[in-house]
Amino acid sequence: MAKHEQQTDNDKPFVKKARCDSDEEDAEVPEELSLVGEAMLLFGKYGAEGTTAGDILLSLMMYEAKDDVRQFIARSIACTPVTAKMDAFLNDNEEGWATQDPEMDCAWSNVVAKLRKAGMDESTIRKLAKASGPLKAAMCCLWHDPTLATEKEDYGMSLDRTNPCVNLQWQKISDNSKVRTQDTYLMRIAYDGKGPQWESIFSDNAADIIEICHNFALDAILSAPFSIILGRSNIEIVEELLKKREDELLVETIGLRVPDARVLLDLIWNAVCQWSGVPIGDDSLFSRGDNEKKMDILALIKSRRAQERASGVNVNHREARAMVAHMLAKPKYAELVEKLDALDEQESFLEAIL
Repeated sequence: MAKHEQQTDNDKPFVKKARCDSDEEDAEVPEELSLVGEAMLLFGKYGAEGTTAGDILLSLMMYEAKDDVRQFIARSIACTPVTAKMDAFLNDNEEGWATQDPEMDCAWSNVVAKLRKAGMDESTIRKLAKASGPLKAAMCCLWHDPTLATEKEDYGMSLDRTNPCVNLQWQKISDNSKVRTQDTYLMRIAYDGKGPQWESIFSDNAADIIEICHNFALDAILSAPFSIILGRSNIEIVEELLKKREDELLVETIGLRVPDARVLLDLIWNAVCQWSGVPIGDDSLFSRGDNEKKMDILALIKSRRAQERASGVNVNHREARAMVAHMLAKPKYAELVEKLDALDEQESFLEAIL
C-alpha cells in the first residue's frame, strides 16, 4: 500500500492506496494480459533506456490521479536517518528500550504512559515492541503485531531480524535508517491462528488499549510520504482508520486481484524504496525465478492498446516507451524508433508500434 498525501483544491490531503489480494483458489485471470503478467514481462528490465521500477509501476497504473502521484513523487523528502546500528538492541541487556532517534523516544514514552494509564501491567509493558527508525521517516513499514518468535522478548523493537517475517524486510532493504518500522499492535504475545484475542487478554481495558495502538499506527503512516502495510488484516485496519479521517483526507482505494502477486510485490517494494530514497538490498526477493518466465511483448502492447481504446485515454509517450524499452533497444527496431520519435504527443505510441 503506497500512501500519498498532498493538498488538493479543497485543501484536503489526498491518500491513494493500492491493495493487492492474492488468493490462488478463487482468483480469476482475465482473458487479456493480467497486471501481474505485465509486471512479469517488464520486471528485470530496470536500466533499459533509464527505465526504473518506479517508471514501470507508474506505467501499470491507469487512473486519473496518476499526475497527482507523479507530482508527489517528485517532491523532495526531508528525513534525518538514524545513526545507531539498527540491530544493536538485540545485544542490549539494559532495562528499557534502545535509543535510535530522540523524537521517537519522546513519542514512544508518551505511548507507553498512555498504555499504563489504560491498565496495561508491567509484565506486558516490558514486552512491547518499540517502533524502529526515525519518527519522521522517508518510508514506513507497518507490520501487524510482534510475536514471541524473537531472540529478545523484553524491550525489543519492531525491526527485529531474528523474527522470520520481519527478516524479509532486512533482506529487501539494505539500509533501514530512513525507514520507520512499526507494528499496529505493540504487544508481544503468542501466535494465535485466529488472530490476537485482545478482549480475553486485556478484558475491560482492551478497547482503550486498542485505540491507543491504532492512533500510534495512524501517526506512523501519516508521518512518512510512503507506507507499505503488511498483511490483509492490517490493510483492513488501516482502511478503517483512514475512513474515520475522511473529513480531512480524500481516500481512494484501487483493488487488484491476481493469481500470483510475488512479482508485483517486488515491483511495489522496489518502486516505493526508489521514491523514498531507500536502498534496495534484493530487488527480486519475492519473485526470484518468476521473472525468468517468457511473456509476449506483443500481447502486452495489444492489451494496453485495448485499454486505451476503451478509456479514450492514451498512455503518455514517456510511460509507453518505458513499457517497451527493452524491445526498442534492439538494433533491428531502429527504424521503428525513428517513427516513434516523430509522433505527435496526441497520437497513440502503442498503436504506432502495432
